[in-house]
Amino acid sequence: MKKTDEKSTPFLPSIAKLIVTLTFILVPLFISVLLENYLFHEEDIFSDLNYNNASLFPPYNENSLRFWKPRGLYLILSCKVQLSHFSEPPSFIPNRAGERGTGVRVKSKKKKVERLFKLHSFNLLASDKIALNRTINDTRFHGCLAKKYPRKLPTASVIIVFHNEAFSTLMRTVQSVIQTSPKELLREVILVDDKSTKVFLKRHLNYFVKQYRKPVRIARQSTRLGLIKGRMLGALLAKGDVLIFLDSHCECNRGWMEPLLARIAEDRTRVVSPIIDVIDDKTFEYYPVTDELYGAFDWRLRQRWYRAPETELRRRGDDRTLPIKSPIPNGGLFAIDREFFNYFGMYDDALLYFGSENVELGLAAWTCGGSVEIVPCSRVGHVFRSQIPYKIPGRKEVNSLFNSARILETWMDDYRMFFYNLYPDAVRKDRGNTAPRREMRERLGCKSFTWYLENVYPESTFPLYYKFLGQIENTYSKYCLDITHNLITGENDCKLQFCMWDQGGNSMVFTQMFVYTDAEEIASDGLCLDLTSENKVVFERCTNKTSQKWVYHRDARRIKHRESRKCLEFIETKTALASVSKCSHKKKEQSWFMMNNFDWYAPTHKRIR
Repeated sequence: MKKTDEKSTPFLPSIAKLIVTLTFILVPLFISVLLENYLFHEEDIFSDLNYNNASLFPPYNENSLRFWKPRGLYLILSCKVQLSHFSEPPSFIPNRAGERGTGVRVKSKKKKVERLFKLHSFNLLASDKIALNRTINDTRFHGCLAKKYPRKLPTASVIIVFHNEAFSTLMRTVQSVIQTSPKELLREVILVDDKSTKVFLKRHLNYFVKQYRKPVRIARQSTRLGLIKGRMLGALLAKGDVLIFLDSHCECNRGWMEPLLARIAEDRTRVVSPIIDVIDDKTFEYYPVTDELYGAFDWRLRQRWYRAPETELRRRGDDRTLPIKSPIPNGGLFAIDREFFNYFGMYDDALLYFGSENVELGLAAWTCGGSVEIVPCSRVGHVFRSQIPYKIPGRKEVNSLFNSARILETWMDDYRMFFYNLYPDAVRKDRGNTAPRREMRERLGCKSFTWYLENVYPESTFPLYYKFLGQIENTYSKYCLDITHNLITGENDCKLQFCMWDQGGNSMVFTQMFVYTDAEEIASDGLCLDLTSENKVVFERCTNKTSQKWVYHRDARRIKHRESRKCLEFIETKTALASVSKCSHKKKEQSWFMMNNFDWYAPTHKRIR
């Protein structure tokens, strides 16, 4: 009897451990079920799906939508019911580098940091010190935490195109997608390899992505085709209802996917972008940005971020969770219905590598029956690099002119001549055959570029209504207004340069091209001549305020500030500057000539003589 007791004794601690383990598993599960079934109701968490009946596309088939209620504990934060997400959400680990989006400073190995920075255009050593599943602070507005989304949403394929991307930034992008997305809605992640040459992006990458429970597929291009064609390949392979395109150096924040899918579920012709927070290229610190920005483009068809117009901000009122209508989507991060993307042929497949493709996408979406929005409750961090770290076949400026010319010929009607006057070289470049794209536009009944400027982008810097277009020369000094200094430094001083033409003498330089609008603004590429309260002449973003109103008297050759009634004049200290003083016909420094360097005008324009 004694021997039997001695033999059975070791099993007692094991049974106790089993009971404790089961308790830790079953009690939270019981509490979860209790909370889910008795304390909370679906109407407290989800909203009804109200589809836009005026949409060009019909709503999703009910069978294609997915219930996305997570099977997990509810988290009660700030007295708001929040749903936990799929796939082991990361936990904050004290003293781990980069946690909660903090930066990492590499104090030693400066030469190695500099060498690797040239290869990637960011601090690779700092990135490698940060965990792939690091935590970042939730940067959404408090109102977003209480926002409700439909009970059923479409599925999404996340497409990431990369070329020689650093392993840590690429995998942190994939990891953040998986750990912040509801498992029912994330159909797959597609990595499109644009012929990378790095060894670790071959077999090692193949092995690594197999560890994820969600499908992570790798499509490899045998030749270098660029971002645009890489995305088109990803779109062809995708199985999700919605395509979400991300760059290969991002970090998705909490609850980023649902707001994008909800907007598209309510109208399949919406192209939506998240708010793009900044990840510092030197320390990888995560910075939230304002929600009052939108995407647009300048005279050179380059994407620019501008403060949203007052009319759009007033439309939202006090509700900062409402989306902002945007002329174009962000080039690197956006979501679009797969069928709507195919509706206008995706991108122009003749575009080279990358450049201005988001301008074409915005024009196609808006003029062919859709819309573009920035969704404030969706936030994704992005490493903004100062330059492209890898070589692009061909010359970048040639590729850019080629892409711009094709977009002009396809979408911008007579406005293309304005661009060609700025860049005569673009006229002489081969643009390929744009007839198929123009025929597609006509077949779909897409609206004109004039409609786009008047209804979508009235704040555009394209000169729609103007009195003069060309150089503004001070006849005393032979200097012209010029924005070179402002574009390079970001400063607002109004400096003048010698009036210049291109090498062939065919057109003025871009930085001396000004338009004098019928709203009495003197503007160049979105910068307006302005007068501060200290009577300093500066260039500021055009906002139609009274300090930007100038009256040009052609006969007297005087430019008078309407509000102060002082005249613009040339002064020379160490540099040539513009200033204002009391108007006098005796002052030669106040003599200005607005030259109509070419006779281009917008189709709807009525020039005021």
